Amino acid sequence: MRNSPWFNLLFMLIITAVLTGILSGVYEYARPVIRSNEELGIKQAQLYAFNIDIPTDISTDVIEKLYDEKIKTEQFDGETIYISRTADDQPQAYGFSFAGGALWGEVEGVLVLSPDLNRIIGIAFTEQNETPGLGGMIDEPEFKEQFRGVDLNSEGDALIYSTSTRQGQVDAITGATLTSNSVLSILNNKIEQIRKAMGGV
Repeated sequence: MRNSPWFNLLFMLIITAVLTGILSGVYEYARPVIRSNEELGIKQAQLYAFNIDIPTDISTDVIEKLYDEKIKTEQFDGETIYISRTADDQPQAYGFSFAGGALWGEVEGVLVLSPDLNRIIGIAFTEQNETPGLGGMIDEPEFKEQFRGVDLNSEGDALIYSTSTRQGQVDAITGATLTSNSVLSILNNKIEQIRKAMGGV
Protein backbone atom coordinates (compact mmCIF):
# COMPACT_ATOMS: atom_id res chain seq x y z
CA MET A 1 0.00 0.00 0.00
CA ARG A 2 2.71 2.46 0.97
CA ASN A 3 4.53 1.78 -2.28
CA SER A 4 1.44 2.68 -4.27
CA PRO A 5 1.55 5.95 -6.27
CA TRP A 6 -1.93 6.71 -4.93
CA PHE A 7 -0.69 6.48 -1.35
CA ASN A 8 2.12 8.91 -2.05
CA LEU A 9 -0.24 11.30 -3.79
CA LEU A 10 -2.78 11.13 -0.96
CA PHE A 11 -0.05 11.59 1.64
CA MET A 12 1.26 14.73 -0.14
CA LEU A 13 -2.26 16.15 -0.46
CA ILE A 14 -2.89 15.65 3.27
CA ILE A 15 0.45 17.22 4.24
CA THR A 16 -0.18 20.14 1.89
CA ALA A 17 -3.67 20.70 3.30
CA VAL A 18 -2.39 20.60 6.89
CA LEU A 19 0.49 23.01 6.23
CA THR A 20 -1.76 25.36 4.25
CA GLY A 21 -4.24 25.38 7.13
CA ILE A 22 -1.48 26.15 9.62
CA LEU A 23 -0.11 28.99 7.51
CA SER A 24 -3.58 30.43 6.96
CA GLY A 25 -4.24 30.30 10.69
CA VAL A 26 -0.97 32.03 11.51
CA TYR A 27 -1.67 34.73 8.92
CA GLU A 28 -5.18 35.36 10.23
CA TYR A 29 -3.84 35.56 13.79
CA ALA A 30 -1.08 37.97 12.79
CA ARG A 31 -3.11 40.06 10.33
CA PRO A 32 -4.00 42.84 12.81
CA VAL A 33 -0.32 43.19 13.76
CA ILE A 34 0.73 43.20 10.09
CA ARG A 35 -1.87 45.86 9.28
CA SER A 36 -0.81 47.94 12.27
CA ASN A 37 2.83 47.80 11.16
CA GLU A 38 1.86 48.79 7.62
CA GLU A 39 -0.07 51.81 8.91
CA LEU A 40 2.86 52.78 11.13
CA GLY A 41 5.20 52.55 8.13
CA ILE A 42 2.93 54.84 6.11
CA LYS A 43 2.86 57.39 8.94
CA GLN A 44 6.64 57.30 9.25
CA ALA A 45 6.94 57.84 5.49
CA GLN A 46 4.59 60.82 5.67
CA LEU A 47 6.52 62.34 8.56
CA TYR A 48 9.71 61.92 6.53
CA ALA A 49 8.15 63.56 3.45
CA PHE A 50 6.97 66.48 5.59
CA ASN A 51 10.59 66.82 6.77
CA ILE A 52 9.63 66.15 10.38
CA ASP A 53 12.49 64.57 12.31
CA ILE A 54 11.82 61.13 13.74
CA PRO A 55 14.35 59.84 16.29
CA THR A 56 15.28 56.25 15.45
CA ASP A 57 14.98 54.99 19.01
CA ILE A 58 11.45 56.12 19.87
CA SER A 59 8.51 53.82 20.45
CA THR A 60 5.47 53.19 18.29
CA ASP A 61 3.28 55.17 20.69
CA VAL A 62 5.55 58.21 20.42
CA ILE A 63 5.51 58.04 16.61
CA GLU A 64 1.70 57.85 16.65
CA LYS A 65 1.52 60.84 19.00
CA LEU A 66 3.98 62.85 16.89
CA TYR A 67 1.97 62.09 13.75
CA ASP A 68 -1.32 63.11 15.37
CA GLU A 69 0.24 66.37 16.57
CA LYS A 70 1.91 67.33 13.30
CA ILE A 71 -0.34 66.07 10.50
CA LYS A 72 -4.08 66.46 9.96
CA THR A 73 -6.27 65.25 7.11
CA GLU A 74 -8.93 66.97 5.04
CA GLN A 75 -11.00 65.92 2.04
CA PHE A 76 -10.71 67.92 -1.16
CA ASP A 77 -12.25 66.95 -4.50
CA GLY A 78 -12.64 63.35 -3.33
CA GLU A 79 -9.02 63.01 -2.21
CA THR A 80 -7.49 62.89 1.25
CA ILE A 81 -4.98 65.69 1.75
CA TYR A 82 -2.45 65.62 4.58
CA ILE A 83 -1.73 69.03 6.09
CA SER A 84 0.85 70.38 8.50
CA ARG A 85 0.20 73.80 10.01
CA THR A 86 2.20 76.60 11.59
CA ALA A 87 1.81 77.67 15.22
CA ASP A 88 -0.82 80.22 14.12
CA ASP A 89 -2.77 77.50 12.25
CA GLN A 90 -1.71 78.49 8.74
CA PRO A 91 -1.00 75.72 6.19
CA GLN A 92 2.69 74.89 6.20
CA ALA A 93 2.64 72.06 3.67
CA TYR A 94 0.22 69.81 1.79
CA GLY A 95 0.75 66.07 1.35
CA PHE A 96 -0.76 63.91 -1.40
CA SER A 97 -0.74 60.17 -2.00
CA PHE A 98 0.53 59.04 -5.39
CA ALA A 99 0.60 55.70 -7.21
CA GLY A 100 1.59 54.40 -10.60
CA GLY A 101 3.22 51.56 -12.47
CA ALA A 102 6.99 51.12 -12.61
CA LEU A 103 9.23 48.35 -13.97
CA TRP A 104 8.09 45.52 -11.67
CA GLY A 105 4.82 46.75 -10.24
CA GLU A 106 3.00 49.53 -8.45
CA VAL A 107 4.92 52.36 -6.80
CA GLU A 108 3.06 54.20 -4.05
CA GLY A 109 4.06 57.06 -1.81
CA VAL A 110 3.44 60.58 -0.62
CA LEU A 111 4.40 63.90 -2.21
CA VAL A 112 4.51 67.01 -0.02
CA LEU A 113 4.33 70.51 -1.51
CA SER A 114 4.55 74.04 -0.15
CA PRO A 115 1.23 75.90 0.35
CA ASP A 116 1.66 77.71 -3.00
CA LEU A 117 2.25 74.33 -4.70
CA ASN A 118 5.47 75.63 -6.25
CA ARG A 119 8.08 73.82 -4.15
CA ILE A 120 8.61 70.22 -3.09
CA ILE A 121 8.98 69.72 0.65
CA GLY A 122 9.73 66.02 0.27
CA ILE A 123 8.74 62.65 -1.13
CA ALA A 124 8.59 59.17 0.39
CA PHE A 125 7.62 55.73 -0.83
CA THR A 126 5.24 53.40 0.99
CA GLU A 127 5.21 50.56 -1.56
CA GLN A 128 7.66 49.54 -4.27
CA ASN A 129 8.91 46.25 -5.72
CA GLU A 130 11.79 47.45 -7.86
CA THR A 131 15.09 45.58 -8.20
CA PRO A 132 17.19 45.80 -5.01
CA GLY A 133 20.40 47.72 -5.63
CA LEU A 134 19.02 49.27 -8.82
CA GLY A 135 15.43 50.56 -9.11
CA GLY A 136 14.90 49.79 -5.43
CA MET A 137 17.29 52.65 -4.67
CA ILE A 138 14.40 55.07 -5.16
CA ASP A 139 13.71 54.38 -1.48
CA GLU A 140 17.23 55.38 -0.43
CA PRO A 141 17.78 58.81 1.20
CA GLU A 142 20.31 59.74 -1.50
CA PHE A 143 17.54 59.65 -4.10
CA LYS A 144 14.68 61.07 -2.04
CA GLU A 145 16.60 63.92 -0.42
CA GLN A 146 17.47 65.56 -3.74
CA PHE A 147 13.78 66.42 -4.22
CA ARG A 148 13.65 68.60 -1.11
CA GLY A 149 13.27 72.26 -1.94
CA VAL A 150 13.00 71.76 -5.72
CA ASP A 151 11.37 74.75 -7.40
CA LEU A 152 8.68 73.35 -9.68
CA ASN A 153 8.71 76.47 -11.85
CA SER A 154 12.43 76.30 -12.60
CA GLU A 155 12.15 73.90 -15.56
CA GLY A 156 8.80 74.65 -17.12
CA ASP A 157 6.44 73.35 -14.43
CA ALA A 158 7.85 69.82 -14.43
CA LEU A 159 10.55 67.71 -12.85
CA ILE A 160 13.36 66.67 -15.17
CA TYR A 161 16.55 64.70 -14.71
CA SER A 162 19.98 66.15 -15.33
CA THR A 163 21.85 64.65 -18.26
CA SER A 164 25.22 65.24 -19.90
CA THR A 165 23.59 67.86 -22.12
CA ARG A 166 20.88 69.25 -19.85
CA GLN A 167 20.68 70.60 -16.31
CA GLY A 168 17.70 69.30 -14.37
CA GLN A 169 16.62 69.52 -10.75
CA VAL A 170 17.40 65.89 -9.81
CA ASP A 171 19.54 62.93 -10.91
CA ALA A 172 18.25 59.57 -12.09
CA ILE A 173 19.53 56.30 -10.64
CA THR A 174 22.36 54.93 -12.75
CA GLY A 175 21.38 51.59 -14.28
CA ALA A 176 17.70 51.99 -13.43
CA THR A 177 16.44 54.17 -16.26
CA LEU A 178 12.97 52.63 -16.53
CA THR A 179 12.26 52.89 -12.81
CA SER A 180 13.68 56.43 -12.63
CA ASN A 181 11.59 57.58 -15.58
CA SER A 182 8.47 55.92 -14.17
CA VAL A 183 8.89 57.70 -10.83
CA LEU A 184 9.36 61.07 -12.53
CA SER A 185 6.32 60.50 -14.73
CA ILE A 186 4.18 59.53 -11.72
CA LEU A 187 5.29 62.61 -9.79
CA ASN A 188 4.81 65.00 -12.73
CA ASN A 189 1.33 63.63 -13.41
CA LYS A 190 0.43 64.02 -9.74
CA ILE A 191 1.79 67.56 -9.58
CA GLU A 192 -0.20 68.55 -12.68
CA GLN A 193 -3.34 66.98 -11.20
CA ILE A 194 -2.83 68.78 -7.87
CA ARG A 195 -2.26 72.16 -9.44
CA LYS A 196 -5.35 71.86 -11.63
CA ALA A 197 -7.54 70.81 -8.70
CA MET A 198 -6.12 73.20 -6.10
CA GLY A 199 -5.14 76.20 -8.16
CA GLY A 200 -7.12 78.44 -5.86
CA VAL A 201 -5.51 77.23 -2.62
